[in-house]
Amino acid sequence: MNWAMADHMRREGFVRMEMPVITSSDCEGAGEVFRVVDATSDTASPANDVSSVNVESSLSPSSSADSTAPSPAPAPARYLTVSTQLHLEAINASLPRVYTLAPCFRAEKSDTARHLQEFWMLEAEVAFLDADVPTALNQVMTVAEDVVRAVARHVRGLPELEHYFAKQTPELDARLDSLLIEQPYARMTYSRAVELLQEHVANEPDAFVFAPQWGAGLQTEHERWLAEQYVKGPVFVTNYPTPLKPFYMLPNPTAPESTSNAAAAPAVGTCPERGGTTACFDLLVPSLGELAGGSLREHRLAELERAMDAHGLGVDLAAYGWYLDLRRYGTTRHGGFGLGWERLVGLLTGIDNVRDCTAFPRAAEGSRF
Repeated sequence: MNWAMADHMRREGFVRMEMPVITSSDCEGAGEVFRVVDATSDTASPANDVSSVNVESSLSPSSSADSTAPSPAPAPARYLTVSTQLHLEAINASLPRVYTLAPCFRAEKSDTARHLQEFWMLEAEVAFLDADVPTALNQVMTVAEDVVRAVARHVRGLPELEHYFAKQTPELDARLDSLLIEQPYARMTYSRAVELLQEHVANEPDAFVFAPQWGAGLQTEHERWLAEQYVKGPVFVTNYPTPLKPFYMLPNPTAPESTSNAAAAPAVGTCPERGGTTACFDLLVPSLGELAGGSLREHRLAELERAMDAHGLGVDLAAYGWYLDLRRYGTTRHGGFGLGWERLVGLLTGIDNVRDCTAFPRAAEGSRF
């Protein structure tokens, strides 16, 4: 799978980059980060704090009672990366198509078959996108679906896996077939998705544990119903409400056009917008739900600063000053996406739990390895 992905990205003009694992910022702004602290620091968190990792530094001088050296200034907070996106954007200012496959770390407590605290993510950034927002978003979605299709085609055609696939259920065959369709994957707006879910609840009141409503995130049960029951294949859901998404995403114009594709998607209606939406997408697939997520990036400095303030970040120059400088000194219209690698492995092989898609899974309950 790694080879197929890398070969496809090379053919599409992407350059692979190696990104840092230790960062100064929380890319997603959700606070679900592992903090890296010096084991000799007075501020080191207790060992049982799940959001902290003690990293012993052999370069730090040992403390002594008779030391007269002045105390060093407090070091800026450092974290294990939750996403390489911000750093990829910096490289994207010089190279128009870049990607990485790198480990990411999230201190979320989700104890599900879809979540790991340490996982690998394929991330890509594309510069010089179209000035028309819906067209630009479609350009990024096309990059995402093309790499999924390329990897799925490679896995499906491996002679070594013929015996494995012969023993799998018809559902896996149908899933792979849906990923390999030649026409573009189905696309619908978040508003339309909520409308469809609410119509389904009107017919089957007990269909979902969580009631779908505009302004709330889609639950896994909602995502799976859209992909498995309505579309019966992969589907991009676009234009989520702005408060649900991170600060760096580009807001839509006041009346965003539909990103539906008549040849690929079921009839897509419109639903009056209840507030601002963002030029973003989630790729939903059968049996899993969300496989990938992406967006156009806010390329205007003043608007980015306002978005950071609205998300409670202020203009944190210590953590995000360098990121703001990317806009201050010139940028392009750009966008990108992230795709969970273990989720893709499970999707293509019929493995339901991402913990079985990596040799040494790191989840919320810890690990004995």
